Amino acid sequence: MLELVDIAGPVRLELAYRQMYAVCPITKVRDTYDVEIMLTCRAQKSIELRSLSLYLKKFKDREILCENLAHQIMADLAALKIFRHIKIILHQHASEAVEITAVAAFYEDTSDS
Repeated sequence: MLELVDIAGPVRLELAYRQMYAVCPITKVRDTYDVEIMLTCRAQKSIELRSLSLYLKKFKDREILCENLAHQIMADLAALKIFRHIKIILHQHASEAVEITAVAAFYEDTSDS
């Protein structure tokens, strides 16, 4: 479960996680990812980093495509409703010669209409 912490005010966070894992639903082989997470907090709340780390570890045995994994992480963070901006970048190390990058982003609608 993603937990929140109180902070003094709006802030931008840039986080990097090395060696996140998930299972390819096609090959059934465990994929390795490096994850970049960029968050802009709205006000006095942010994500508790240990809970975010544990959240990412829950995908270790889950079958999910790289593109869907980036979107799932973004959607789960957006559901917290504390971020103005979320950007998830996954770098999948498919082989020694191939790296796949998937990007999912959320931008809060600030229009008054």
